[in-house]
Amino acid sequence: MLFRSASVLIDEYYRRGDYDSVVGVADDHYDLGRYFGNQQMFSPAVVAQSMLFYGSALTLVSPPRIGEAVLSFQAVSAGLSVVDPPTFASSLEGVTNQQLTGLVSQIELLGAR
Repeated sequence: MLFRSASVLIDEYYRRGDYDSVVGVADDHYDLGRYFGNQQMFSPAVVAQSMLFYGSALTLVSPPRIGEAVLSFQAVSAGLSVVDPPTFASSLEGVTNQQLTGLVSQIELLGAR
């Protein structure tokens, strides 16, 4: 029940642009990644969506938590094989790859300074 409540809050806060609250809910209430593959408890698609919002929010808080965001997106990428329907998994994969590419570019720019 806690995961479902936190997932709803993450989705709502993200849609409102309240990224600090997204991060706060995810940091304080549960480890998103542990729910991947536990299909009896939660839909992997719901977990993946919440993890994407969380990872994205990590890049939008001050200061940005880019390393944690990369780990979040990598966890989504690793868990997509259990997400149904395949068209949703494919869509999530595209978003995840785009986010990871952007974060790698940011990290490379920081390293070049």
